Amino acid sequence: MLNKEKLLFDGLKVVYYSDFIKSGRIPKSGDGFTKKIAPKTGGLSEGEFIIFFSCRWIGTGDAGHPGASPDDNQNTQYQRMVRALNELLEVHPHLDQQKLCVWLDYACVDQEHDSLKAAGIVSLPLNLAQCSAMISLIDDNYYERSWCSIKVMMIQTLRRSYRIHMWFKDALDEVSGTRFLRKGPIGLEINMAEKKVTYEYDRPTLMFLERQTKLLE
Repeated sequence: MLNKEKLLFDGLKVVYYSDFIKSGRIPKSGDGFTKKIAPKTGGLSEGEFIIFFSCRWIGTGDAGHPGASPDDNQNTQYQRMVRALNELLEVHPHLDQQKLCVWLDYACVDQEHDSLKAAGIVSLPLNLAQCSAMISLIDDNYYERSWCSIKVMMIQTLRRSYRIHMWFKDALDEVSGTRFLRKGPIGLEINMAEKKVTYEYDRPTLMFLERQTKLLE
């Protein structure tokens, strides 16, 4: 039987870069690629460089609901993630590929059990705080979506408060027509009241995350 006290918040889970490449697609929780990270004293992870991915779900169904998929049949988002990770390794050669990890909701938030999923969702600010950087897969609708925007609010709060987190945008260069990583702007203000919510019953959770994020300041 599950211990309800332990389900209030979920611990940090990641997918190592090597396993992410091996999967060939965005892995789902339960596929066997997700690993737990045991924090050291002070909340620091065991030396891993952890990338928190934020993207709009473009597959069938809506994010967070049964049968939903974050990617399309061409694995578009997965390919963007792989390209962004490889560019990061190229630009920052000091990073240890063996210790590079990724956090993404489909793999690191339980998708099968409602109580575990809820614990994973409310743990988003705490999990992002333990990551090294966030990469946003930007598209025309990214900043309109409430779930994407709350993650941008989180990384902005962490950058202001601790000055150790990084934020990168994987965005389209309109001149060359190619995508590349660029540093996200500092001081971008997010007004959650203006963001679209597909299901109105998600709004209380988003409001909770917004309040929790402000506690990190």
